[in-house]
Amino acid sequence: MAKRLVLLGAGHAHVEALRRLSNARPDGAELTVISPYTHVPYTGMIPGVVAGRYALAEASIDAAGLAARARAVFVQARAVAVDRARRIIACEGGDEIPYDLLSINVGGLARNPLAASGGAAVLATKPVEPFMAALGDLGAPALAVIGAGFGGIELAAALRHRGAEVSLIAGRAGLAPAAPAAARAMIERRLTARGVSVIAGADAVAARAGRVVLADGREIDAGAIILAAGVGPPALIASLDLPKDGRGFLKVGATLQSPADPHVFAAGDGASLQGVDKAGVYAVRQGPVLAGNLRAALEGGRLRSFHPQTDYLAIVSFWPDGAVAVRGRLAAEGRWADRWKEWIDRRFIEQYR
Repeated sequence: MAKRLVLLGAGHAHVEALRRLSNARPDGAELTVISPYTHVPYTGMIPGVVAGRYALAEASIDAAGLAARARAVFVQARAVAVDRARRIIACEGGDEIPYDLLSINVGGLARNPLAASGGAAVLATKPVEPFMAALGDLGAPALAVIGAGFGGIELAAALRHRGAEVSLIAGRAGLAPAAPAAARAMIERRLTARGVSVIAGADAVAARAGRVVLADGREIDAGAIILAAGVGPPALIASLDLPKDGRGFLKVGATLQSPADPHVFAAGDGASLQGVDKAGVYAVRQGPVLAGNLRAALEGGRLRSFHPQTDYLAIVSFWPDGAVAVRGRLAAEGRWADRWKEWIDRRFIEQYR
């Protein structure tokens, strides 16, 4: 009997797994991909799309095309539940997809720290696809970006470059809290030069039409609010009867399997592996291990462990004015860093063409 492998979601780990499975398909396996989107934007290039550096098509991966090359069935649908007892995935519209082996890479949802947002336009940066669709229709002259990690910083700079008045709400944690002091100084100087207003010292707690309310009582003008303050688990992950961490993400071991069900794998933002942050670089690097382990699980081979790197290179772009490169406690800046980032991003996306 053919073994049915289902890839639920088309996140960065799954597109890499698809690419590898197309070259070395497991013997006798039936492969299905379920995703509401046929094309997947690469998150590392999204600020460049927002700034006008790239067209969205340049920064997107054709997941349906990858599935076709892997001789997989692509089901364009949104999964709403997983019945592990029957090994069935239920989709909107009533379709049920059976599986013998399931891998989940559905990403996360942008965390919303606002207790109330009556009358305010609030855009979540994740999932990326609806965010980009909503951003194209956004005409607000004043924007507030909540969250000042590297992603929020790049997005604020990109939005300012396209003409919006931007307030970056850094909260109590401050600007780029995980970065070394030298990098934070470089980033703050570049944001000031770009004209982004950095608001620190108090978290955003609520919003009303046209304003963001901070915990210390300050109110910031904002025709629209953009959430970039980390991610939470999507409803599908929350509904799964499998072990989760304290934030609600699906627990996996080093082989990317659920500790309670060896037939379920997970990767990317929706999964929780000790020592792995919610960063796109980890999802990308989980892809090769995931592909190998899915093949091994189907063919009776030996699974291997994913070993996350202790640090990684981050390049924060302020295109067209250069970038800040950060790795560990080291930081440097210049146009060379932005050219380096472009080379890395284009090389990454090109391997899926």
